[in-house]
Formats: sequence, structure tokens, C-alpha cells
Amino acid sequence: MIKIDTPKIDNELPVLYTVTDIQKIFQCGKIKAYALVNAKGFPKLRVNRRILVPKDKLEKWINTYTGKEFLFDTDYMK
Repeated sequence: MIKIDTPKIDNELPVLYTVTDIQKIFQCGKIKAYALVNAKGFPKLRVNRRILVPKDKLEKWINTYTGKEFLFDTDYMK
């Protein structure tokens, strides 16, 4: 059995995550993080040009998609 080390959401982190925080949580690069936060159904809000992800909505989204496949497109960056 392969053990997958999943990142944990720390209760001491801010209530709103930035795209950089999403990169750290999901252990991915900048392009994939932006593709993820811009995917349909991903919880985010925009403040001017800044993308923020509410912590409680992210936790709910993770619980919803745990054990399921979530596909998103990285071609939008091209």
C-alpha cells in the first residue's frame, strides 16, 4: 500500500488564502495553482485583481472532492 502524504490545513493560518497559500497546501506550481483556483466550482473571491480563497469554503470543497476526481484545465494560461 502506498501512503500519500496529504497536506494539512493549519488552524493558525489566515481565514483567506492567497494563490501562494494554495500552492503550498496542494504542493503544486504556480500554473497549476492558478488553473485550480480558476476552475469552475472552486471556491474563490476576487478583490480587484487579487484571488482569495475562504478557508471554510476550501475545507468544504476538499471534503466534497475527497475520493473523487476533479479535472481542471491548465490551457487557459497559454
